[in-house]
Amino acid sequence: MNEALLSVFRIIGLSDVIINGALLIVGQIIANEAAGSHGSITDAVTARFRPILLTTFFGIAPPILETSLREQFVVPAAVSPGLGLLMGSVFAILRVPAL
Repeated sequence: MNEALLSVFRIIGLSDVIINGALLIVGQIIANEAAGSHGSITDAVTARFRPILLTTFFGIAPPILETSLREQFVVPAAVSPGLGLLMGSVFAILRVPAL
């Protein structure tokens, strides 16, 4: 299989997770506003930050921290999506409430 095709699959997978996190934040903002919360945006971001971080970066951290020689080829393949998810999620957490 061509490396370019695998890169496209990774980009699609990363964007799916980041968009899903942004939608969860928007949904939480709407739910907080419907409940009459005055700080609905900050409450939504603080409520969704931990689940988004746990499911994105910390979910892919074990392959990054692998130390055995047999699994060393997995580390570069996990670092790129892991950091992409981390940066994309932080960007979504900072940017979505500003909209």
